[in-house]
Parts: sequence; structure tokens; C-alpha cells
Amino acid sequence: MIEKAATAKSRQLTAGVERDRLILSLIRDYAIYSLDASGKVASWNLGAQRIKGYQSREIIGKHFSCFYTQEDRGARRPEHDLEKAAVEDRVETERWSERKDGSRFWANVILTPLRDEKDRVQGFISVTRDITDRKRSEEELRKLSTRLMNLQDQEHRRIARELHDSEGQSLSVLLMSLSKLKRCCASLDEESQVLLSESIEIANQCLRDIRTLSYLLHPPLLDEFGLISALHWYVEGFSQRSGIAVNLKVPHMLNRLPAEMETSLFRLVQEGLTNIHRHSGSARASISLEQDGKYLNLRIEDYGRGIDPSKINGTNGHGTGVGIAGMRERARELGGSMQIESDKNSTVVSVSLPLPAANTAVAQSA
Repeated sequence: MIEKAATAKSRQLTAGVERDRLILSLIRDYAIYSLDASGKVASWNLGAQRIKGYQSREIIGKHFSCFYTQEDRGARRPEHDLEKAAVEDRVETERWSERKDGSRFWANVILTPLRDEKDRVQGFISVTRDITDRKRSEEELRKLSTRLMNLQDQEHRRIARELHDSEGQSLSVLLMSLSKLKRCCASLDEESQVLLSESIEIANQCLRDIRTLSYLLHPPLLDEFGLISALHWYVEGFSQRSGIAVNLKVPHMLNRLPAEMETSLFRLVQEGLTNIHRHSGSARASISLEQDGKYLNLRIEDYGRGIDPSKINGTNGHGTGVGIAGMRERARELGGSMQIESDKNSTVVSVSLPLPAANTAVAQSA
């Protein structure tokens, strides 16, 4: 009886395995295949055939490195992925993958080890999705985002110039007229004198506010004297307005950078300090800008309450908002990268941008 029960159970397990294998083999939207411990293809489903172009008889027994690009094979990426999957029990990557005909597609690949009862790796399961359309959509969105940011910068520059040259000049003329009126009308009664003095002060305040707004939209120092002068001016004004003490560490001399790079770096600092003021609760911040060989590194740090890791990683469905996303896009557009590190005591935003060749050559000869 016991032997019969064991036999029946074994048959049920075998049937279940075969059923699962049949289901996996019929899936067409995902390339699902198994590898032996050395990385050779051991099984192949219809999805793998559709996505990668190989018939099962053509690919079984071949090493899965044939799905990698020549560049990745040269860097031993296939071997590295197998080793990492064996250690971490799961590896997920997004990379270019090659089809049988040599064409490439963007692939999301999940690699999971298969282990025996003694926890020894016997092989791997790979699940691959073709995400080329998604990548194209993301690239189009990035291009649109960059275009919108550039248009925004141009509009900020136009409005700043309009405020300074038109409204600012009109208020200056009004102030001169009011001052002249006050000198000419010394015989006015006390109440009228007070009203006139208050009107002059209000006009002066409006002129100061318009100039500040104009400079915040696009500081003329940025165009005339460069990034370093503009950062000193902005940080000083920010500290006065917010009450946050900012330690600014920048090179005493920095060769002029391309206009779009100087504008983006200024906006990165502006957005970073704005976020600190709005969200961190920190009483102080520090900013450093340093050249390291062919790269320019920007670091913005506060000592406040920090950012929820799920927001930094975007795993809570909300992310870090439009401001941080815009900062990332500015860095990406210039060929650089941005990282955020945060705990309950501080947040550090690090941006690394490649320098134009001309600036690198000047720095090396200096």
C-alpha cells in the first residue's frame, strides 16, 4: 500500500512538472528558457523562438552568451551575470540583446539559479522581455522633457530681460517723478507728506522685488561673468531670504563653460537649495563644485530630515517629484549622472558632468 501510494504521488509530481513545462513552452510574450550550470541552453519556449529568432534545434546546447552583444561578450558580461545570479539568487538587467539575424533589441532579463537539495547550482532559468517600444517611448519623453526645459530657460531669460528693461525702467521713472514731486511740494500738509513718502517707499520696494525676480529668473551675472559669480550672488541672496546658512566651495577660477552647461549647473543648485528650504528642515547646507580630470562634480548636501528611500527609488509610485526629475534630466542631457544618498540626518545630491574637451585641455596644461 505504501509503495503504491508513493508511486502514485511520484506520477502526480511528474505529471505536474510536465504540465508546467508545457505551459511555459507555449508562452509567446516572454522568452523563457533554462541553462545548465555552465550557461548552455537546455530548454526553449515559443516566446524565445519568437523574440530571439532561433528554433529550439538551433540553439539548445549553445552557450547563452550568443544573446549578448560583442561589446558585452568582450567584457565577460555573460560570465559575470551567471556568477552574480548564483551569489544573489536573482539578477535583473536591462541591456541590448542580439537576435539570430544579428539585429538588436532592448531586453529586460531576469536570471534565477536552480539549486538541488544541497543548495548547489544545477542551472538557471532566464526570462526575457522585449522592451524596445518602452525604451523608445522613454527616449521620446526625455527628448520632449529636454526641449521643454530649454524653452523654459529661454522664456525665463526673455521675461527677466522684459522685467528689467521695461517694468524696472518704468518704476525708476516713477521714483524720480515722486522724488521730484516731494521736493517741489514742501508746502503740503503733514498727511500728504506722509502719503508721498509711503508711495516712494512702496515704489522702491516694487523696484527691488522686480529686480530680484528678474535675477532669479535669469541672473545677468551668469551671461556676463559666468557660473562662479552667479553662484556666489545666488547663494548669498538665498541665505538672506531663507535663513539657511550655506557653505559654498567653488574654484576661484573656472574657465567659461558652454552656455547651456552653465545654465544647467546654476539651475541644479537653484533647485537643490529650493528643495532643502521646502522639505529638509535643515538650518545649514553645503555646496561644492570641483573639477576631477575630465569631469565636473557638483555636490549639494543638507543636514535635515532626509528623503524616504522609496521616493528616491520611485518604488512607492510617487517618486521625488518634478523638481528632482528635472535635475536628473538636466544631468542626463549633458551626458552626466545624478545620485541621491539620504538617511535621517542628511541628504547628498551628487552630479557628475563630463567637461568639454577644450576645458579639459586647459585644465591639464594649467
